[in-house]
Amino acid sequence: MEILTVTAGVLHKEGKVLLAQRRNDSTPRSGKWEFPGGKLETGETMQQGLRRELHEELSIDAKTGRFITEHIHHYPDTTIRLMAFHIEEFEGDIVLHSHQKMEWVALGDLA
Repeated sequence: MEILTVTAGVLHKEGKVLLAQRRNDSTPRSGKWEFPGGKLETGETMQQGLRRELHEELSIDAKTGRFITEHIHHYPDTTIRLMAFHIEEFEGDIVLHSHQKMEWVALGDLA
């Protein structure tokens, strides 16, 4: 099975991080909460892909910070290699294009 590489941005603001809820539709993992990000396009670095995805999904221009972690998720339909990065600086007002809801959550409240 092919491994799909995706990036995720952990946006920080006033001691909280941004979580976004996927739309409830027919796509895999609909309605789930996630850190915004997405699949890389051919030829992109992880940082380039993450900046593009954050602009497409949230209408922000982000400065990609340091790498946090790599995690492999095995699902019945695919395997995902998730690469997470800190996003401590961004410009623009967040507008949801790919998600139905967002929440700023204190790190201590994440399970």
